Amino acid sequence: MIGVERESPEFSGLQLENPELLPLGTPGQVSYYRGTNVKTRFKGKIFYAILLDSCEDIHDQSLAIFKELFDNQMVIE
Repeated sequence: MIGVERESPEFSGLQLENPELLPLGTPGQVSYYRGTNVKTRFKGKIFYAILLDSCEDIHDQSLAIFKELFDNQMVIE
């Protein structure tokens, strides 16, 4: 597991930290939901926990890919 702590971004409103409750649909029927037009972030520190869940038989290979993803491919603004 890798943990990341960061401050709220200078230009908020561009990411996904906007929790909201969805209305209940009718059981047995397809329901369509629209996201809100404005995305906001909460104020203060943001904490991310990124967990590698891998079979022990391929642990070394999956850990190498996990480290590559975190070190070179993942962007946390």
